[in-house]
Amino acid sequence: MFERPYGHPAAESTGKPLHAGRLGRHTQDLTPAQIAEFEGIAGSELARLGYLSASSLVIDA
Repeated sequence: MFERPYGHPAAESTGKPLHAGRLGRHTQDLTPAQIAEFEGIAGSELARLGYLSASSLVIDA
């Protein structure tokens, strides 16, 4: 499968712009404890890549 990643269903979407409607979706799908645990593990890498922490997101409902 990974020998030919271009054949993977998600490969086609990598060149497309992000869907802004999904911004902050994880705050609806995960509990605050799960978000804190994830950010505790991956927070420095997320920051390095330019992602905002969940606590800094303001989501319009």
